[in-house]
Amino acid sequence: MREGFKNEKAYLSNMFERDVKFEGKVYESSENIYMSFKNDSKKWKKKCVKTNRYELKKISRDIDLVKDWNVERLRAMRIAVFLKFSQNKDLKKKLSKEKKIVEWNSWGDKFWGKDIRTGVGENNLGKILKEAKKMTVKELKKKVKKMIEKDKK
Repeated sequence: MREGFKNEKAYLSNMFERDVKFEGKVYESSENIYMSFKNDSKKWKKKCVKTNRYELKKISRDIDLVKDWNVERLRAMRIAVFLKFSQNKDLKKKLSKEKKIVEWNSWGDKFWGKDIRTGVGENNLGKILKEAKKMTVKELKKKVKKMIEKDKK
């Protein structure tokens, strides 16, 4: 059955409200962290910490994106997802029991998921969740650290 990240699978969505710490700040969801990578300005980064994830998603459509965002977005999503599951062991435990992970959606997002009507899509969020599923909490933390250290070089 094609079902999106709803009900008992809602925790798989980046929009799931769960505090996630990143660079000394607490974000209300992994979506907020993901959004913070879209622009490098301090003003934008602050907004990502303070703004509701649904509002943030709307206003993010009008910002200037960082150079190479189409490449960077996969790395940004990995960091956001890996942080979420490395810091929330109850969610990591649930993730480890998932059989199939497909981000079915009705809004036509064929990059992060698959279109529920056509079945077409890359399911990149599903693939990243599968990566997180295979790793231990310790491995997730180590992987995030490596990805962030790359930025600082």
